[in-house]
Amino acid sequence: MNKGHVGEAAPSPSPGMMDLSSKYEQISCETLAIWLATSKKVLLIDCRSFPLGKKRLKGAQPMRINSIKMRRCKGNLPLQDIIPDPDVRSRLENDHFECIVIYDENGITSTCKLVFDNIQKVSVSSRICVLEGGMSSIKKTHPGLIDNGNSAGLSPISVGGKPLLTPLPPKTPSFDESVVDERLRTVKQSEKDKNTPEYDQGPPVNILDHLFLGSAAHAGQLELLKRLGITALLNVSPNCPNHWPDKFVYETIPVEDNSTADIKAHFHKAIRFINKVKEEGGRVLVHCRAGVSRSATLCLAYLISCRGMSLNDAYDEVKRKRRVIAPNFNFMGQLLSWQEEQRLNPLVEPMAELQLESQPKKKNFIRIA
Repeated sequence: MNKGHVGEAAPSPSPGMMDLSSKYEQISCETLAIWLATSKKVLLIDCRSFPLGKKRLKGAQPMRINSIKMRRCKGNLPLQDIIPDPDVRSRLENDHFECIVIYDENGITSTCKLVFDNIQKVSVSSRICVLEGGMSSIKKTHPGLIDNGNSAGLSPISVGGKPLLTPLPPKTPSFDESVVDERLRTVKQSEKDKNTPEYDQGPPVNILDHLFLGSAAHAGQLELLKRLGITALLNVSPNCPNHWPDKFVYETIPVEDNSTADIKAHFHKAIRFINKVKEEGGRVLVHCRAGVSRSATLCLAYLISCRGMSLNDAYDEVKRKRRVIAPNFNFMGQLLSWQEEQRLNPLVEPMAELQLESQPKKKNFIRIA
């Protein structure tokens, strides 16, 4: 929108902007909390009448204008009355802020609309919003975002010949994480998960005490691997990197996830590697790119051989723990063939101490036909 009069039309809503019947976009307290907790450059404007003696949002710019001037301005508020701080005002005029949030005591008011219209004249690219429910809602939902200071440290200035109070240059605010609403953390995680593929969400799953299944993203998180006690990684991919060969034992099976790959040819190698890690008291993470087809296939083959499970039972057990698994039809056919081979000629003796969570312990191994 060109800089001009209040009566000019607002720009078309950007993607994700609420398409209200009016041009005044409103955002929820939850959304504001997320913006303030991230790296977004947000300008807060407190529209309440003389709010300096009241609690306000941390970092908010208080307007310095009285009700008489508001009535006489005829829709044209000087920017210096809306934002007294010249540095903040300069950054606004240069479109420094991504988002500008205007709030009053209770939702959208005529003052909010007036400020919105005037800010819109000077800010071309910033997203301008009004806070739903205003300060009264923030007090109930996110009290940790409120500055609990008082009027100490204020110096008098003159507006219209009358002295008013304005804050001295603010100190760098300190943010106490202990007062952050737990709901904010939950919302932030939810927003993050929306942009993360399901197969990369959460940690790797624990199939057996020494056996984990996950994705390449999991294999690339050093602190996560340490926390889980992982000592070795079985990489079932020709192109996923082995990040820390000096910290973990790696074995790579470079098989593709397609309708022709012979993954069964690698079952013996994979089972030997997993058992060796187990015998040494370690834990192994089996992964491919997504932890859905190739690595899941090797874990199923391992359960068929070392736990004597049928393919159906093994699949149900792993699916219960990692719901995204989906070996391709080619691999499922090879697993069926492997199941029959193991029924007739077991590869290894089962280890009695390797018990699945869903099965009772038993001293003797019973082969299921």
